[in-house]
Amino acid sequence: MSAYKKLKSTDAFVTTYVAKKAWNISGSTFEDFNIQALEAVSSSGDVYLDETKTYGPIESNISNQGTYYSELVYRSIKQLYYSNYNKENGSLIDPKLLGATTGSNSVILSDYSSSKFFDNYEQSSLTKVEGIDISGSRYLNETAHVYSIPRNIIGTHIEPNTFKLTPKRAGIGYFGGFIPIIDNGEGELILSASNFNTNVGNIFYAHGIAIITNDEVAQYYNTYQVESIAFKSNQPIYTYNYHCKISDYEFNHTQNKTALTGSNNILKDNVSGSNFNPYITSVGLYNDAQELIAVCKLGQPLTKPSNTELAIQVKLDI
Repeated sequence: MSAYKKLKSTDAFVTTYVAKKAWNISGSTFEDFNIQALEAVSSSGDVYLDETKTYGPIESNISNQGTYYSELVYRSIKQLYYSNYNKENGSLIDPKLLGATTGSNSVILSDYSSSKFFDNYEQSSLTKVEGIDISGSRYLNETAHVYSIPRNIIGTHIEPNTFKLTPKRAGIGYFGGFIPIIDNGEGELILSASNFNTNVGNIFYAHGIAIITNDEVAQYYNTYQVESIAFKSNQPIYTYNYHCKISDYEFNHTQNKTALTGSNNILKDNVSGSNFNPYITSVGLYNDAQELIAVCKLGQPLTKPSNTELAIQVKLDI
């Protein structure tokens, strides 16, 4: 049987915590997870869609996500992530020289400007200094390969230092073998072998975007499907907390018909006594329309004390 009490606004609040979920997704199942693997190729002149091709979610050999215009993919990632960077040396371009040739002759290796024309979603505050290639440098060559992981999988972002790209053992590989690619926690993709520290691309944790920019490596992944992608996502869990407070004078009478007798609902002799207290077995939450939206079952029946207040905390994880 049930008894009702209206909660105050101060009795309800929301807390959050982040669950870090580990993923290891095979390249052959990308379609099941809506992960896109896209080729990006540089081109000159105007770019037009080919009317003879169908664009969109139609299965293709590499991406399992359809035919995409590689030139447009290239221009998109260049504008979003590389438009501030000198592709010759990986350093930020001084805005005063943005329209000039971006070779090493016009941009000094140590050039750094805090005022940039574009927001390229920097993953690190570091950049190339005096010719030393460190985290934060970015290169976009003539060919790239892009992995796009959807928001419902990564949550708020991919956890840094957890991304790993394992190649399929096909063809001749790259850099003399089939070397997994990992992130360095600063937005760079590097080869995982201990004798390599080569920048082969970038990862944008909050966007779920990994871009392979080294021509040799990108050509390989443009040809062969990846074996697997592994990473940790950050999924926010929202906990709705409800404090159900019961005063000492409330809910001291049972509504169980088997314990009552007569028209006045008097306790039967076999349950009456000076120490009688009802038991609480569950708590239901209702909306303003009196619709039941959640039920909390207690681990065991709880005696309702008649001489002290009682509070039951209900938590809903959504």
